[in-house]
Amino acid sequence: MSINKADNKKIIKIVIVSLGVVFIGGGLGPYLIDHFSAETMSTDPLVEKQVSTQNDVLPILETTQPLLQQNNTALNKASIKAEKVEYIEPLPELQDSDQFVFENFNISDKQIFAPLDLIRNSVVFIDNFSKGELVGKFSPLKKPTTPFLIEKNQQSIIIAPESYQRYDIYAQTISQIDVDSFMTLYTRLTPLINQAYQDIGYPHGSFNSTINKAISEVLDTPIIRYDIKLKADSVTYKFADENLELLPDTQKLMLRMGPDNLQSIQNKLEQIQSELQEL
Repeated sequence: MSINKADNKKIIKIVIVSLGVVFIGGGLGPYLIDHFSAETMSTDPLVEKQVSTQNDVLPILETTQPLLQQNNTALNKASIKAEKVEYIEPLPELQDSDQFVFENFNISDKQIFAPLDLIRNSVVFIDNFSKGELVGKFSPLKKPTTPFLIEKNQQSIIIAPESYQRYDIYAQTISQIDVDSFMTLYTRLTPLINQAYQDIGYPHGSFNSTINKAISEVLDTPIIRYDIKLKADSVTYKFADENLELLPDTQKLMLRMGPDNLQSIQNKLEQIQSELQEL
């Protein structure tokens, strides 16, 4: 009888252990399947094998092994993605930003820009430009190297066509700006731009409105394809047409660039303004 009791106890233990394995497997199986996403799961269905009750533990071991391998695959993919994260260079201080701007401003000819305190000067110049005023000493662009030219005859004085060519390089450079790249850089520089704008007494975040007004000044300039007559006034020339003479200084400057250059600049600024209004 003592031998039978011992055998019975062994059988009971085996049954308990087997039930425990089945319950644990049944509890962890759904958890593991839910834990790993569909992206990391194998597309092949798990095949349940018909085995004897003595080997109930085998299906659990065979189904969890692929999941462990898939977990490693997911970790490897995450590691590869982490390595591909692009490094973003931190912004410099405003007073040290010239080199950063020039290195990241993708334009065809950087020689037309004044390379000193570019952000501050641009902010001041654009602020005045938005009001129709020209303040040359803050211009971010260098002046043309050739002089303003006129043509005279017995009846009138006109702007010489050669005079418009002084601005060809400016129009070509602006027209070749990639709008997406410009907007990326503008957005990146926004903290420095806002800082410069606050320094001259404006509230934070209001520069977008100002640059939109400045662009509108250019877009509102009429394109004149006939000879523009002038009249002499002591040492300067004025537009003979009073309607043109009454235009803001900003628009009179744009007229001196010539109709083709003005058209080219307007086309590009119209694209940029459209993107600015989305910010």
